[in-house]
Amino acid sequence: MIRVSALLVFSLSLVAMAVLVQSASVSSQSVNSQMQLSKAIQDVQAAELSGANPDEMRELAVQLNTMIGLQDELQNLSPQELGKRAQLTEQINNTLTKVDVQANEIATRASQRTSINDLVAYSSGVVGAVIATVVYHYGTLLRRRYRVKRTFQMKIILR
Repeated sequence: MIRVSALLVFSLSLVAMAVLVQSASVSSQSVNSQMQLSKAIQDVQAAELSGANPDEMRELAVQLNTMIGLQDELQNLSPQELGKRAQLTEQINNTLTKVDVQANEIATRASQRTSINDLVAYSSGVVGAVIATVVYHYGTLLRRRYRVKRTFQMKIILR
């Protein structure tokens, strides 16, 4: 069974390879797109490191795969189709922006969720220690009372 994180890493590496394979003539618009892509990938990795759920990461991976498909379609277009190129470039930029925003939101939620889980774990340990201390204290108190009661119930036998 393939884990979602392995699938995400594979998708991210495919995106990185697609960016590297692009033609050598890079316009300023594609440089902006590459910077936006690298920022989106960094934010997705930050979200994963923050403890995001596999479902949340799956959504980001689907969007990144959609963006890869748009980039492939853009590369396959002829230079004469400027209108279609502009539309695809805009869709790619919108998708990257959307992925970046969602990755930041997921990272924030995951970080808060992780902090809350840590807080609950440590506080439950403290509560458990207090309960154990109270149980031990009352146990020893009852034992002492029982010993005192037994001592006073003893009969003295003279020989």
